[in-house]
Amino acid sequence: MSTFKLDVEDKKRKKESRFKMTLLEEPTYKESNEIKERKRKVRCDKKTDIKTPVTIEQKQKLMILARQESIKTGERVSVTQMASRLVQKGLFEYESFPDCDYDPALKSVHVKLTPFYTDQLFNYELEWDVSKRVAAARILCFMLEKRDVHEI
Repeated sequence: MSTFKLDVEDKKRKKESRFKMTLLEEPTYKESNEIKERKRKVRCDKKTDIKTPVTIEQKQKLMILARQESIKTGERVSVTQMASRLVQKGLFEYESFPDCDYDPALKSVHVKLTPFYTDQLFNYELEWDVSKRVAAARILCFMLEKRDVHEI
C-alpha cells in the first residue's frame, strides 16, 4: 500500500511541475499569430509611366493620330497609347534624335513603356545626360515632327 501512495503522490508532483513550467514559458500561439513581413511581388509586365510635357499643337496632333489609328484598327486608341507607341517606334527604328525645346510647365501626356523600352530609354538618358522625362520628350517631339497628319 505504501508504494501505491508514493506513485500517486509522484504523479501529482509531476503534474504540478508541468503546470508550473507551462505558466513560466511563453505561449506558443504568439508565434503563429505574428505578422510576417512579406515582400510584395512585382509584375513581370510592369510598365513605367513617364509624364512628358507637350505643346498644344503636339497634343492636338497626338489626338488626331489616335483618332486615325482608332478608325484604322477598329479599337479605341487613347492619347497615352498613341504617345507610347510613337516613343516605342522611335526607340526601335531611329538612333539619333535632334534637340528640341523642353518646357516642364507645359501640359503633360503620359507615356507608358515596358521594361525593354525603359532600358533603351535609359541608354539615351546616359548618352544625353538628361532625365527620363527629357529623353522621352525629345523622342516624342521628333516622332511627332516626322509623322504626317491628315485631318479627317
